[in-house]
Amino acid sequence: MGDKRKHFEEGFCADCAKTFNNKIERLRAELAEVKARNAFPCTWTEDEDGSWETACDHLHLFYGGGPVENEYIFCPYCGQKIKERRDDG
Repeated sequence: MGDKRKHFEEGFCADCAKTFNNKIERLRAELAEVKARNAFPCTWTEDEDGSWETACDHLHLFYGGGPVENEYIFCPYCGQKIKERRDDG
């Protein structure tokens, strides 16, 4: 019992360290996945009726302005960062 207590008092626990390191590796993998997903933005294009077509195949309507004016940063449908494109015809 004294040996275990000494290890904890010194801040060392091999099982705890292994568990902690495994969690860190899982979080790093999740972060890499999120970064890869967000590498390509969801492009929103305004059509002639004032509706916005999203790259993830949705239609969104604002009652004034567009994504930027309404402070949209991420697409509410796919979670990607929004890239606004206006077709000024």
